[in-house]
Amino acid sequence: KSLPEDQAAAVSSTFGKQFDPSSSSKETREAVEAARSHPGDWVLKPQVEGSGELFFDEDIPRVLDSRTQEQLAEFILMERVRPPCTPSAILHQGEVVL
Repeated sequence: KSLPEDQAAAVSSTFGKQFDPSSSSKETREAVEAARSHPGDWVLKPQVEGSGELFFDEDIPRVLDSRTQEQLAEFILMERVRPPCTPSAILHQGEVVL
């Protein structure tokens, strides 16, 4: 079932952006440049079963610059999600551990 446009926009605003780094679209080129200049905000993930090796931080520009367009089609460039830290406590053998 489809959502009304305003609700669909609200829901999609909560999703991390994903790009095919081999694409030549303007939006993808901008995302690839952002990943080169601010690699800590991105994750480069191979499109293989079990995800393979994820690339973070300074590895992202190295991988982007060392692969052909055809090889980059094997990856997805994703916005990095940084969830907030949430304090918690564990009850272990009758003791609360923080």
